[in-house]
Amino acid sequence: MDVYYGRMNFLSWMNLEDYQATFSVKPRKDLSVWLDYHFFRLAEAKDAWYWSSGKPARRDSTGNAGNNLGQEVDLLARWQITKNLELFTGYAHFFTGEFIQNTPGSERDVNWFFIQANYKF
Repeated sequence: MDVYYGRMNFLSWMNLEDYQATFSVKPRKDLSVWLDYHFFRLAEAKDAWYWSSGKPARRDSTGNAGNNLGQEVDLLARWQITKNLELFTGYAHFFTGEFIQNTPGSERDVNWFFIQANYKF
């Protein structure tokens, strides 16, 4: 399943380079597990990092903060419990990069977890 720019949805395709690798396994017919890795960089260090809404999140017009936004790792699993019932869960971690660490605002890494059930009628 392709989700652009990380599962956490922090980033917009504006001034962004996203280097992604995906590893997946299907240990059983009804179970899929995959790991997505993203390395995010600003395309232009003097421009902004943009939220997925398209609004600037942070900007360094000097370019001195660097262009490394950070890295995201997403671990996902999908289990087809019955013909009509599916369980989908995931965990993501965002490691802040030099640009975030060198511009005003929160500098913390972020964790995110979700679980969802889909039932087809």
